[in-house]
Amino acid sequence: MIFKLRWGEHGGSSLSELALILFVGMALYNFLAECLSRAPGLILAHQNYVKNVIFPLEMLPAVMATSALLTLAATLSVILLLQETLGSGLSWTVLLLPLLVLPLLLLALGLSWFLAALGVYIRDIQQLIVPLVQLLMFMSPVFYPVSALPEAVRYWFQFNPLALMIEQTRGIILFNQPPAWMPYLFCLGVGLLVALLGAYWFARTRRGFADVL
Repeated sequence: MIFKLRWGEHGGSSLSELALILFVGMALYNFLAECLSRAPGLILAHQNYVKNVIFPLEMLPAVMATSALLTLAATLSVILLLQETLGSGLSWTVLLLPLLVLPLLLLALGLSWFLAALGVYIRDIQQLIVPLVQLLMFMSPVFYPVSALPEAVRYWFQFNPLALMIEQTRGIILFNQPPAWMPYLFCLGVGLLVALLGAYWFARTRRGFADVL
């Protein structure tokens, strides 16, 4: 309201439009940030499960990611309601929303497995993750459009899965745009690869949890 901000080529001149644009970015960022921030201390907070050979420890990061996903779903539901009542309405593209969230979920799950296992061996990793998560917010288009960046910087944003997912989700909810499938497939591939590597890392390192704890 004070700076009369506009959101690139899509406008967002009214306060309600700009608020919805920012809320979408914050919702996706908060989902990933919650998983990354909680993961390093997850096994340490449930040490009694480590010596229980029956309990599948890999479920702890999965349950945490599911909890964060439910919060994201509730937030996006409110955004959809506001877009329908205060914005320009919803189109068929919102039906693709679960499809767009899938790569981000895979990315969060893989990183959570990796950080949860690493946090057992390196206790101070959580102190490092906090500033990195905050830095991620400024390296993603949460408060600014990618189009506002210099061309040289904008090129590197296509390798940031979170940035691509934020832009794509804004497109299908607020601007009635279908997803760009090539960037989506890139994010899906990255998310799947990170999830597989995270699961493999967790499976290999969990054997030493009991000795360290």
